[in-house]
Amino acid sequence: MNNQITLLGLFLSLNLLSFAQEDSTKFSLQEALEYGLQKHESIKNEELEYESAEKQVWEATSYGLPQVSASGQFRHNIIIPKSIVPANAFNPQAPEDELVALEFGTNFNVDFGFQVNQLLFEGSYIVGIQVSKYYKQFVSTSIDVAKQDVMYNISQAYYLVLIAKENLDLVDSTVLITTSLLEDTRELFKAGLIDETEVDQLELSLSRVETQKILAKRQFDNSKNLLKMSMAYDMDKDIELTDDLYEILKGLYDNNPTQQLLNVENNLDYILLSRKQKLDEFNVKNEKFKNLPSIAAFFQLNTMAGRNEFDFFRDRPWFPNSMWGISLNIPITSSGNRWAKEQRAKIVVEQTKNQRDLLVRSLKYQEVQAKTQYNDAFDQLLREKDNVDLSKKIYERMIIKRNEGMANSLEVSQTQSQYISAQGAYIQAILDVLQSKTNLDKLFNNYVKK
Repeated sequence: MNNQITLLGLFLSLNLLSFAQEDSTKFSLQEALEYGLQKHESIKNEELEYESAEKQVWEATSYGLPQVSASGQFRHNIIIPKSIVPANAFNPQAPEDELVALEFGTNFNVDFGFQVNQLLFEGSYIVGIQVSKYYKQFVSTSIDVAKQDVMYNISQAYYLVLIAKENLDLVDSTVLITTSLLEDTRELFKAGLIDETEVDQLELSLSRVETQKILAKRQFDNSKNLLKMSMAYDMDKDIELTDDLYEILKGLYDNNPTQQLLNVENNLDYILLSRKQKLDEFNVKNEKFKNLPSIAAFFQLNTMAGRNEFDFFRDRPWFPNSMWGISLNIPITSSGNRWAKEQRAKIVVEQTKNQRDLLVRSLKYQEVQAKTQYNDAFDQLLREKDNVDLSKKIYERMIIKRNEGMANSLEVSQTQSQYISAQGAYIQAILDVLQSKTNLDKLFNNYVKK
C-alpha cells in the first residue's frame, strides 16, 4: 500500500513538473531555442514531409511487387446481337446470295476475372527505388534548414528583447535623474534663487526623456512579441528572459567567434545543393535506363456463364479459362526523344555543379565579410561604451555644478542630450555585435550540428 502511495505521489509530481514546464514564462536562450524546435509549424511541416518521403519509398518499392486485381461484370442483353451468315451454310438448298440473321448469346451473362502482374525487370524501377530512398536524406536536410531558420530568428529576437530592456532601463534612469533635478530646481525657483526659464528648460528635458521612455517601452513590448512569434509561443502570455545581456557580451569578449574556421561541407546550403545534384544525377541515370527492355509476367483466371433466365445460383455449368505469359517491351527508336531528355538531364547536373561552385566562393566571401563586420562591430561597441561612460561622467558633473550654482539648466540639458545620444549609439553597437554573431552562427552551422 505504501509503495502504491509512493508511486502515485511520484506520478503526480512528474505531471505537475511537466505542467509547470509547459506553462513556464521564463526562458534562457537555450530554453527558448528548444521550445521553438518543439512548437514551430515550419519544422512540423518538414517533419511531415519526411514521413511522406518514407511512404514514397514503399510506394516505389510496391510498384515492382505482385499486382493482384479481380474484376466482375453482369450484362443483361435487352436485344441479343445478331450475326449475318450465308443461308447455305445451314441449308445447302438455299440460294448462294441468301443471308440469314442468327442470334449468338444469351439474355444474361456473368463473368469474373482474377489477374496477377509481376514486373521482372525495368530500368526506371531500379532508379526509382534508389531515388525514393535518397529523397529521405534530401528532406532530412530540409528539416535541418527549417530548424536553423527558426533558431536563427529566435536568437535574433531574444537578443533584441535583451537590448530593448537595457535601452528601457537606461532611459528610465535618465527620467529619474531628470525628475529629481527638476524638483530641486522648482524648490530653488520658489526660493527666488533662479529664473523660471531654468524650470521650463528642465520640464522640456523631462518631457523629451519621458517620450523616449514611452517609445522604449513600445520597442520592448514589440520585441517580446517578435520573440513569441519566432518561438511559436502564445501571444497572450507574458514571457521573461533569464539570460543576462552583459554576461553574453563578456562571453563573446572571452571567446571571439571569428576564431572559428568555415567548413563549407558543414554549411546547410551547401549540403542541400549537393544533395540536389545527386538527385539530378539520378535523373540522368533514369533517362539512360529507359533505353533498356522491360519484362513483366502475368497470369489470368476467368470464368463466365450465360443464362436466358436469371438463375446463376442454380447448379448449372460455368465455363472457366486461364492463361499466363511474359511480355517484353524493347525500345528501338524514339526519333531522338529519349536522347534529348538524357542530354537535358545532363545539362541540369552541370548547372547544379556551377551553382555549388558559386556557392562555395560566396560562402568564403561571406566568411571574410561576416568576421570583418563582427570585429568592427565589437570595436565600435568598446568605443561607444567608453563614450557612454564619459558622457555620463560629464552629465553628472554638470548636475553637481548646477546644484552649486556654477551651471544653468540649459547646460544641463545639453549634456543630457549628449548622454542620451551616446546611450543610443551604445545600444545600436550592442545590436550590431549580436546580429553579427548570429550571422556567424548561421554561416558556420552552429545551430544544427551534425
